[in-house]
Amino acid sequence: DEDISEITLLERETGQVAHEYTFDLSEVNHSYREQAEPALGPLSGVTGEAWVAPMKDSVASYDLSTGDQLWEASDVANCPDEAQTVGMSVQNDVIVAATTCYEQPEDRDDVSWVLGWDFTSEVVGLDPDNGDELWRVEHSVGEMPGESIQRETTVLPGGLVRISYLDSPDLGHSLLDVEAEEATHLGTRELLWTSPDGERLG
Repeated sequence: DEDISEITLLERETGQVAHEYTFDLSEVNHSYREQAEPALGPLSGVTGEAWVAPMKDSVASYDLSTGDQLWEASDVANCPDEAQTVGMSVQNDVIVAATTCYEQPEDRDDVSWVLGWDFTSEVVGLDPDNGDELWRVEHSVGEMPGESIQRETTVLPGGLVRISYLDSPDLGHSLLDVEAEEATHLGTRELLWTSPDGERLG
C-alpha cells in the first residue's frame, strides 16, 4: 500500500549494506501482482557488475560497485497508451524485456483483466552496455492484457528464453530463440530439457 519501494544490496562477505535504492511507485499500478517470492523478480537482473531493473515502461542499469545509474532505456514498451515492461532476463550479450501495450480508458477501472480487451505483446532485446534496442519481436498470447503482463522469462542454454504465463498456466509456455529473433508458442507442451547448444529440445 506504500508509494515507495526500497531495495537494499548487501556485501556478500560482511553482510554490510553496500547500496540502497528507492523507487517512487505512485504512478505504477502494482496492486494486481502477487508473488510467492517477491524478491525473485527485482533480483533476477543482478549480474557480476551491474543490476538491471524494469520500471513500468523503461529499463535502467546500475553499477553494483558505486550504485550509480549507468544508463536508462526509456519507452521500451513503445506504447501510445498503457505500457508495462516486465518479465526481464539478463544475459552477457543481451537483455530480454517483455512488454505489453493496451488502451486504458480514463473513465473506466483497470481493464487489464477484461476478456477480449485488445493488447499487443512484444519481447525486446537491449544491449547490456548501453541499453540500445537490438531487436523487437511481437508475440501476443492470451485473451486479455493481464495474462501478458504476468509473463516471466527464464534463460535457457543455447541462446533460448522460456516465457511463462504465471497467472494463466493453461496458456502453456513460449520459447524465444534470441539469435533467430523468433518466438514460438508451445501451447500445452512443456519444455523439459534443452541440449547445451540449444539445438535439441525435449
